Amino acid sequence: MSTLSKQNMTVSNKQPVSGITHAVVFSVCPAGCQDMVAEFRSQEIDGQALLLLTEEHLMSAMNIKLGPALKICSQINSLKRSLNTTTQHLKRVCDD
Repeated sequence: MSTLSKQNMTVSNKQPVSGITHAVVFSVCPAGCQDMVAEFRSQEIDGQALLLLTEEHLMSAMNIKLGPALKICSQINSLKRSLNTTTQHLKRVCDD
């Protein structure tokens, strides 16, 4: 959760957590792969699009090699787990 800014998150019924900052989008790129950051920008990957990315998207549409694509997807999955945990916590707090 450290990469997320709580100020940039909103809770809605349709989308558990939206408003993920561009900093989070670009933090999933492996260290030393700043050229990928430019590709994320050119593909207009925002927070919602980031959560939908698959290895296939990264490899075919963005021409990212398998190794880095797997690492990025691992980071995305970790982010999804953090978002789910945060959403569940916020729902419990709001229900009380």
